[in-house]
Amino acid sequence: MRGALLAAVAALTVVPAPAMASEVIGRGTTILRELNLFTTGNVVMSQEVEGKSFIGGNLEGGGQFGIGSGEQGFINPATGALPTATIVGNANVSGLQLNGGTIPGGGLVGPRGIDIGGTLTGGLNVNATGSAVRIGALSNANVNGASGGSISWGSRTNSNVNGNGSTTGQDAALGSGFQASLAAKRDALAADLTAFSNELRTFAPTASINMADPNNVRFDVGSQTGTVVFRIADAAAFFSSAASRAFSFNAGAADAIIINVGSATPLDSLIVRQNFLGNGDLYSQRVIWNFDPSIREITFANSFVGSVVALGSRVDNRNFLQGSVAVRSLVMNGEIHLGNFNGTINAIPEPATWAMMIGGFGLVGTAMRRRRAVPLAA
Repeated sequence: MRGALLAAVAALTVVPAPAMASEVIGRGTTILRELNLFTTGNVVMSQEVEGKSFIGGNLEGGGQFGIGSGEQGFINPATGALPTATIVGNANVSGLQLNGGTIPGGGLVGPRGIDIGGTLTGGLNVNATGSAVRIGALSNANVNGASGGSISWGSRTNSNVNGNGSTTGQDAALGSGFQASLAAKRDALAADLTAFSNELRTFAPTASINMADPNNVRFDVGSQTGTVVFRIADAAAFFSSAASRAFSFNAGAADAIIINVGSATPLDSLIVRQNFLGNGDLYSQRVIWNFDPSIREITFANSFVGSVVALGSRVDNRNFLQGSVAVRSLVMNGEIHLGNFNGTINAIPEPATWAMMIGGFGLVGTAMRRRRAVPLAA
């Protein structure tokens, strides 16, 4: 009987512990709170990112990092040690701007600075005072600094550096080891976000999407509090113009709204054309759209509200995305707006897990009752 009891206890130990799930969720939400944009791969840029960025591959084009947002109650203060922008690979840019914009409460999008692990080619203008600029290599580059900061590089070829009040100089520490350290950070962030996304996909839906009116597809949490979960089983069908043309939300008192977006089969391309009704600022920081990694490419034709986690997808945004964005790669034809995810997610065991737990507890209880029923030896 003791063996049966131990076997039942052992069976319970294979169930994912709530503490482990909470740790995974905690790491993921910490990243989304800090970063406005994260990619594991390349970014083609022609717009601005209001918050912090971490680009895991190369950067091409031009635009602005870290311009901030003045809308009250719209973004949580930036935290963490990552600078305004990190580019693991090369940056082939024209007129790239580094800012250190303010956010509500007097905070900054910072620490102000930019890390480029590979080679910078083209122009970089540093507009934020006190910025730390670290670049692996300069080649046919022009860098203009700002007062009170620093500009350092590992190697320099045919390049001009104007400190404008920043200290400047070569730093041997910014060789290949510097880029490798940034790549290691990227891999750690990607692993945490992948585990986070996988965990969210195990959450069973707690609410249904009202699709009675394609012109007002409704995500309504009703009286629910805590974490509310919606599930889209077939992304291609759901985002078709025949099924849905506009979304609205009643976020109520929910701490977080998770929308798990699945696909009936691996999907090469998904076009999202829907508009959002009402004031997205009221709920954007509590919403995560968690796209299945089998969706290889997503085009957002219009503005889109809520954080986007799509680590398997190449994303092309034609208008602004409002929230934290974590994707495989990005063609940035629209802005990335602040309103980083700032909700609180509570782990929700999937139905199968509940069944295993209940069954396991029943086995333990039965074993203990039988053990008590055995008479003591005389």
